[in-house]
Amino acid sequence: MNIAEIIEGLNEWIADRGPAEFVSGQLIQVQLGAEYSVTHTNGSPPIIVAYPDTDGFSQPHDPGSVPNDPRGRGRGNPKSIRDVTIVFQFECWGIDFDATERLRNLLVRAFHQMTEPHFTLGVGKWNRDTKLAALGRLYTIAVGVRCPVLAVPQKTVQVAPKVGPAPEPGTQTNMTAGVELEAGASNPEPPIDVST
Repeated sequence: MNIAEIIEGLNEWIADRGPAEFVSGQLIQVQLGAEYSVTHTNGSPPIIVAYPDTDGFSQPHDPGSVPNDPRGRGRGNPKSIRDVTIVFQFECWGIDFDATERLRNLLVRAFHQMTEPHFTLGVGKWNRDTKLAALGRLYTIAVGVRCPVLAVPQKTVQVAPKVGPAPEPGTQTNMTAGVELEAGASNPEPPIDVST
C-alpha cells in the first residue's frame, strides 16, 4: 500500500458512507496536497486535505504475509521485510465546528474500517487563527498507517543470451535469444535462432 492507494481507499470508503453525514449533494473527498487547502482557491468546506509528513520503519508486524490494503487485497502476498508507518497530517475543513467534527469522525471511522489494527491516531488540534475562521473551521489530526515493505517476488529468472566474439564490421551474425524460465524449471527446448 502506498500514499496514492491510501487516499484512493479513503475516497472509496467515504463515497459509500460519507454523504449520509452531510447535506445531500455535497461531495466529500480527501485531497492530497496544499493546492486543495481552503486557503487556496481550489478548496472549500467540506474537504479533507492530506499531507504526507514522516515515515518510521520497524521490524515487520507479520513477516509471513501482508495485511489487507483498502481494497481487500494482500493476504498471503509476498513476504514483508520491514514495515513503514506513513504519518499524515489531515486537515478537516468544515463550515462550522459541528461539520468539522463530523469530517474528523468520518476520517477516523474510515481508517478503522480500512486498516484496523494498522493505524494510529496522533494529537488533533483546532486552529484558532481568526483569519482562517472566516473560511470555516480547521481541525488537524495526525494519522499513522503501517504498511509492509515487500520482498521482491522471485517468480522468474532471466537466462542471458549466448554471446560470441564481436563480429567484424559489415558482416552478418547469428544471435541466440535469451529464454525466460520459471524459477527452478529446466529449459524445455533449445534457444530460438533469430538469424538475419
